[in-house]
Amino acid sequence: MGDFLAQFRVDSVNHREFHKSTVKYIKDNHEYVGRSNRMMLIRVSFIVEILLAIYFILSLNVFKSWNVTGIYAVNFLVNGLLLLLFLVSYWKREVPVKKTIHACELYQFYIMMFLVVISLAPLEMESPAVYFAPLGIVFAVVFIIPWYHMISLFALECLIMIVASFFLKSRDVFSINLFSSIVACFVFCYIAMNLYEFRISESIAKGKLKVLAGIDKLTGLYNKGNMENLCVEYFDKHDENVAILIIDFDNFKIVNDTFGHQQGDQVLKAFGSVLKSCTSEEDYVGRIGGDEFMIMVIKDPSVETVSNMADLIIEKTHDILASELLFKFSCSIGIAFRNQKEGASYDMIFSYADRALYQTKENGKDGKSIFTEEMLKQHAFKSVLLVDSLKVSRALLVSCLERRYHLYESNNGLHALQLLEGRNTLVDTVIIDIDPSNSHVQELLDLLKEYDKAREKTVFLVMNKHQQLHYDVEGLNVEFIMKPIDTVEVVRKVREVIG
Repeated sequence: MGDFLAQFRVDSVNHREFHKSTVKYIKDNHEYVGRSNRMMLIRVSFIVEILLAIYFILSLNVFKSWNVTGIYAVNFLVNGLLLLLFLVSYWKREVPVKKTIHACELYQFYIMMFLVVISLAPLEMESPAVYFAPLGIVFAVVFIIPWYHMISLFALECLIMIVASFFLKSRDVFSINLFSSIVACFVFCYIAMNLYEFRISESIAKGKLKVLAGIDKLTGLYNKGNMENLCVEYFDKHDENVAILIIDFDNFKIVNDTFGHQQGDQVLKAFGSVLKSCTSEEDYVGRIGGDEFMIMVIKDPSVETVSNMADLIIEKTHDILASELLFKFSCSIGIAFRNQKEGASYDMIFSYADRALYQTKENGKDGKSIFTEEMLKQHAFKSVLLVDSLKVSRALLVSCLERRYHLYESNNGLHALQLLEGRNTLVDTVIIDIDPSNSHVQELLDLLKEYDKAREKTVFLVMNKHQQLHYDVEGLNVEFIMKPIDTVEVVRKVREVIG
């Protein structure tokens, strides 16, 4: 009994917090709430219209002595106009959530007042309001309305019923209506509260799953997709300056070869902890590649603070496993600031930070560089995009090119499309394996044709000697690399094209 009564505690702080939770739920799930309320308005008004039509017909014969035909006729017309309005306003149309909530509240009030009138109109009949309480409780589950609005609205409707019964009905009928209205209020609150608790807990669970889906399992940082979504969303919603740091863990292939992949994973995990310890809770930290990480500094993106942060990251990276004296770990960092370019997009600032990272590697790694316009004029450190679904051939290409060029690796054409969108100017050439398992190759080639700078560059196609070319490459400078891959020949061809 105590647990049951605990549901109806009126402690103002708890009640207020619950209301805030419902408002937050509506805000977090505004698309679902808006869509649900719009559809329920149409469905409920349609059902009510059918019921009004049936009762209107019955009032012409069965209920003729009750003198309620006019009431049903008027409300049939009024509800029909509302149904038409809802269809025109909400059918397959996006409407602000607040407007739909207000529409739901007004429609609920209209229906409940109709029930009050129809229950009390035949003054000569001493019958209680049979339908008022159960139909009122139905609205606890029909519309999604903030908690305070919901209970206040239903309490007002019950109060009107009680007052009208007091003046228009006998004491016996008034007592029944009073009792049923009070019980209905408690049941309404109980059902609405439990339903909202379920909705809120479900929303929290979905949120946690969404977060987990966006987390890199090894390091506990944001993964690439989630990191990009968060950064793009921040750029869209805020105008403030931010700093982007792109960080490469230096010589990680050597780390794997020296310690093994399992120990290499532990090193990356420790490096992720280093990055997390050097940033604030407001900053975004993610792993965007095998050994490539990224930070977007939000809290204090000043040059001095970010520069000190980079120095601290470099220092702490040196200390990873330092006690075992097995290997000196280091990292390279490229930094760019949003206020370096007016109206810059996320992709542009990311590309600036990426270019600064190249500069750091050019300078011998184990350090940091802040982007400057002069870096755009320097092309000593070229970049190559490898698009190959076969790990073996991609590994051969990586082994022969990684020491001279910065490499972007892509498993398929679709991934390459995503990499090139907005960042194609950083790619000096593209090497595409046209193996049948490599999807979206034609779309990738078509994208390259759209960019003037891309058309000026050479695209390398990797294919078997007896394989026929089934792709449209008109407008592109194309050279072929034949399988089996000769690494010396690959280096020579790429060097001739991009230096």
